[in-house]
Amino acid sequence: MSDIQVSDTAGVAAFLEDLQQPLSLLELPNIAPGEPAAARLLAFCQLLLKWNASLNLTGARNLADLVHDHLADAFVLGAKVPLGTQVVDVGSGGGLPALPLAVLRPDLKMTLVEPRTKRVAFLRTAIRELGLNAVVHAGKVEDWSGSPDVAVSRATFAPEVWVSMALGLVRPQGVAYALLNDHWNQATVPQQQPTGVHTYRLVRGQTRTLAWFAKG
Repeated sequence: MSDIQVSDTAGVAAFLEDLQQPLSLLELPNIAPGEPAAARLLAFCQLLLKWNASLNLTGARNLADLVHDHLADAFVLGAKVPLGTQVVDVGSGGGLPALPLAVLRPDLKMTLVEPRTKRVAFLRTAIRELGLNAVVHAGKVEDWSGSPDVAVSRATFAPEVWVSMALGLVRPQGVAYALLNDHWNQATVPQQQPTGVHTYRLVRGQTRTLAWFAKG
């Protein structure tokens, strides 16, 4: 990672303070970012909101929306994804959760798959400006030939479709991660039993679940 110049240390400190309540609800140990990571997360949020004014990259309209509703997924993934793995994020859109995950976990080698040209431009700009260990595949996942350790996607496919697709993408012994908008139940992905499940709450009361599936 390249160094980001932190000109607004008070802003970063306030951002870290704003993160405390969302992080406390995740019930995961040792996930609070240090100042350098917090500065990058804040820079990402500011860049996303700036581009969102014209591209509609996210439903978030301000920093509070991102902090309360959107960053938690990256923190939970950051606590679960194994060290040093190759990760593909399919349907990256505005970069959530992939780019915050790349900020939190610089050990990961991230590929973001996104077919829409203007979103590709945003993702590449954010990766360059934040100095992240990530690349963008500008196209559909069917045209990507990688063999990652981990596959993740958020709000692009129905869960049962995504898990089947993701297990086809990852190498043997790889892991597919599914981000769900509610509690896990077997009807969600009836053809697969998860290897693990972590359910968490957001500040505004929503429940989300991260379920993961190991490929034999």
